[in-house]
Amino acid sequence: QSTGCPPDTDPETPCAKQESALDSMFTVGSGVSIFIQAPSGALLDFVGPRITSWIGLISLIAGSLIFAFSSPTFNGYMFGFILLSGGGPFVFLSTLHIAALFPKRSGLVMSLLNGSYSAGALLFFIFNSINMQFGVHMKILFISYAVLVGLILLTTPYFWPWGKFAESVEVIPDINNDDNKEYFIQNSDVFPATSSYWQTLKKNMFNFHYLFLVIFIPLMICKGNFFLATSDQQITMHTGNVQKQNTYGDILAIFVPTLGLVAAPMGLILDKYGINAGVLFFIYLSCLADAIGVLRNLPVQILRFILFSVYYPYTYTLWSDFIAKRFGYSTYGILFGGVAVFAGILSFPATALVNYAVNSNNYDWINIGWIITTLLGLIYPVIMLIDGCTTE
Repeated sequence: QSTGCPPDTDPETPCAKQESALDSMFTVGSGVSIFIQAPSGALLDFVGPRITSWIGLISLIAGSLIFAFSSPTFNGYMFGFILLSGGGPFVFLSTLHIAALFPKRSGLVMSLLNGSYSAGALLFFIFNSINMQFGVHMKILFISYAVLVGLILLTTPYFWPWGKFAESVEVIPDINNDDNKEYFIQNSDVFPATSSYWQTLKKNMFNFHYLFLVIFIPLMICKGNFFLATSDQQITMHTGNVQKQNTYGDILAIFVPTLGLVAAPMGLILDKYGINAGVLFFIYLSCLADAIGVLRNLPVQILRFILFSVYYPYTYTLWSDFIAKRFGYSTYGILFGGVAVFAGILSFPATALVNYAVNSNNYDWINIGWIITTLLGLIYPVIMLIDGCTTE
């Protein structure tokens, strides 16, 4: 009864009230993880990566400990999940400036960081497996996680500078060479140091490049989240076999975090061929995956899972490296967070679209609509090519 379920409920089966509470927890946590990126980005711009990472790591430790000591008599799961969801973006954003140390390979670095962040979802999958297979209590697992994060916190003074990595490049002998300096200057719309932060931010925000990014990337994130939310139902279109549906769902759950890391070298496309090529490559993979979704062939859907698991993390790589290459790092945090906020705002109508799709089972036309939406992204490279920006 302390769980809120009726007395005759099977303890091994979640009741409706528990499922509703779990859904609410994930909804709130997802919203926090999106909207917290704007203030965490602003903090990154003003105080640098070290303090930003401290806030995130402390939040992760607190959330883990609350989860560890929560019980039917102390229901701290919601607050703990909010802390875990909110701490992640602080830590993640604080790592992206590492790319400033390797300006000629920033796309690869961003891709590796985004792939690692995506692969982090496997941790809780592993926790669940350890709990189910070996009977290790979740309290022990979450305390262990808190200890691990605490050890990382102790190392931050040795790896994270007080200022931005971009400001600390000159003290790193390995990359302090004229070629990298010249490349970084030529490929970033970095304004003079005498220009105020707010003037620079205004110039960076109100231009065609950022306008494209702040529209295109949130739409693509919503498209990816739509597929994650409806993948089981879309597989149902191809088979009425529940066991097969669950099998394919498990395959996707493993592919998404792992293939993002395996496909990290795709960031080299941005480094070698520029932003235009990166956008075109993304559009190609994304449209191909959506087109496969229309085909009534169940085994072929594995190919869609692979393509999705590659291009979805690549969305974040494109987003991260686009800002670095176009605008540099002086206003990186707020520019990154601004895109995240727009993605969060779009998540509300996207939820309505998911509800419509589930009730109508009309996925083919929705997938075609996503293809058309994605193809609109061709506007950017076409305009850049007309303007003569063939490599960027």
